[in-house]
Amino acid sequence: MREPNDPRDTGPRIGSPLWIYLTAVTGVGCAALALAMVSMASAGLTTLLRQPLLPAIAALSVIGELRPIVPPGKSRPDSPDASLTFCFAALLYWGFPAAALVRLVTSVVTAVVGRRPVFRTAFSTAQYTLSLCAAWLVLIAAGIHPRPLDPWEPTGRELGALGLAALAYFVVNFLLVSVAVAVHSRAPILATLRKELPYQAFVNLVLLSAAPLVVVVMSRSVLLVLLFLLPLMAIYANAAISLKREHEAMHDELTGLPNRAFLYKRTSEALVEASRTGGRVGFLLLDLDRFKVVNDTLGHSAGDRVLKVIAHRLARSVRPGDLVTRLGGDEFAVLLPAAKAGSTAREMASRLRTALAEAIALDGTTFRLETSVGIAFYPEDAPGVEMLVQRADVAMYLAKERQTGVEAYSTAAERARQRRAERQIAGGAADG
Repeated sequence: MREPNDPRDTGPRIGSPLWIYLTAVTGVGCAALALAMVSMASAGLTTLLRQPLLPAIAALSVIGELRPIVPPGKSRPDSPDASLTFCFAALLYWGFPAAALVRLVTSVVTAVVGRRPVFRTAFSTAQYTLSLCAAWLVLIAAGIHPRPLDPWEPTGRELGALGLAALAYFVVNFLLVSVAVAVHSRAPILATLRKELPYQAFVNLVLLSAAPLVVVVMSRSVLLVLLFLLPLMAIYANAAISLKREHEAMHDELTGLPNRAFLYKRTSEALVEASRTGGRVGFLLLDLDRFKVVNDTLGHSAGDRVLKVIAHRLARSVRPGDLVTRLGGDEFAVLLPAAKAGSTAREMASRLRTALAEAIALDGTTFRLETSVGIAFYPEDAPGVEMLVQRADVAMYLAKERQTGVEAYSTAAERARQRRAERQIAGGAADG
């Protein structure tokens, strides 16, 4: 299920490490794709295009990517789809040029339908093209030469070569994607590889191992190939129902942001990783000042619309890899899984306050909201999730009390909170 505030759709800053990496991979991939397109005519692909089998495989590949099988606990980018099976089958049956064409058609169609950013589509196409090229080189080295006019069919004796080709595809694709994920989220590359390898290796093995079966069916009848739609639809429907239930349980219904349960889960994971690597985790708690006035003046419906605007601005203002959540009411939180020593958290808090302070136009009325932000860090301020949230809350109330906008947790802030609570208790006792 697509996130309404997906930061991956924001293009990387020109000259940034992510931009450099994406540009380099895209350039190499486009060169490989261009070579494949040039060789099409001589390979007899024009004749193949007039036959119904190639469009059928391309259509199945497009459907497989438009309807990914996302298991519970995983996001869309983490989940390979059935297009892998059909593109790899095209590689085995017709060779690299045909497979590259199927992959190109799949990427373009799904990008248009899903309104994906151009930079993501270009990188995705390049990454898959390079992976298919690596597998093709392994097949050539093993003496397997599939061509559009001379399709290849597996007999069972080539399992070793098929396994090596599948491994080459997986290794190239896994490395290209994992490095991009690590650079995007500012996470260590080796840690990202270790984290993603078990799951990715399993699902890719399943999808790639189905490709030779598709090839056998391709050699018999195009109608039999179309029968693969039925099991795909059944698997997708079951996964979609499970994913919808999980999404509803882990996301805020109004804003679409992750909720408190999701935040605690991700924060726990971030603390475990930081403990293992000696890293540092930052936690920001945000509260909108005088938001009650908006509800009382314009109504709760208008207040809900304001909260959606706030959620969108927050999601667009954080760094890749940071997590924005809504805790309830007008309270939001931002998790910084990789908070470096220094002013990173304060800079982020200032950036968020600036974004939220921009004027909001609603039903002919223009107004501005201010935000109080409290900051706490693991491990210096708290050893666990609950205490981290509590101490960010202490800092946030101190920011409100001092009207400074941003405060970091300190023992002095904790003592001030305790004294304030004691005065309130004493005042209540005296009134009684």
